[in-house]
Amino acid sequence: MTKTPAGAPAPNRWQSAWLLFFGICGLWASFMLLQSELKVLTSPEAALGCDLNPLIGCSTSLLSPQAHLFGTPNAVIGLGCFAVLVTLSVLALSGVHFPQWIWYGLCFGSLVGVGYVGYFLYLSATLFRTLCPYCMLTWAATLGVFTLVWIQSLAAGLFGAKKVGKILAPYWWLIVIALYLVVILVVIITLSDKIALVW
Repeated sequence: MTKTPAGAPAPNRWQSAWLLFFGICGLWASFMLLQSELKVLTSPEAALGCDLNPLIGCSTSLLSPQAHLFGTPNAVIGLGCFAVLVTLSVLALSGVHFPQWIWYGLCFGSLVGVGYVGYFLYLSATLFRTLCPYCMLTWAATLGVFTLVWIQSLAAGLFGAKKVGKILAPYWWLIVIALYLVVILVVIITLSDKIALVW
């Protein structure tokens, strides 16, 4: 086991296991999104398993410009990002400790990820008017990763708020649930007409 670099977070095994869990969920969802897009490209009339009802479906957004923000499917970016997270989580579970720059990178990456979540939640509620199940799983994974990474980083004093991080650390899971509830509330408010059709 390597020594923890000074000032760098040292997540325990449970925290690392949760990061691995979120990473695997995001990786699987990104893979399924990419697989669905390839299926639509090869067979435009094919039925997709993610199209469940007027509220839950992915075909509406799969080929949209918003799903290819950088000229490549967003799912490919997700595959790369979550693969890195899974690798780092496995290393952390093995006892490897990372230098500060890795944690700064995770903080920045997870913050960008939350921006993606907010943007695509907005698009789902206003433009697509549907909820992609695989996208929602990546949202859930991203919000979990964001919470864990930032709380661990704060608790280690990376951003000068060590006391805040230590206070929040035991309640990270409550923060994740609160973020999920915010997403659910936005969906209920903005897609109430679609929810009524389903129920």
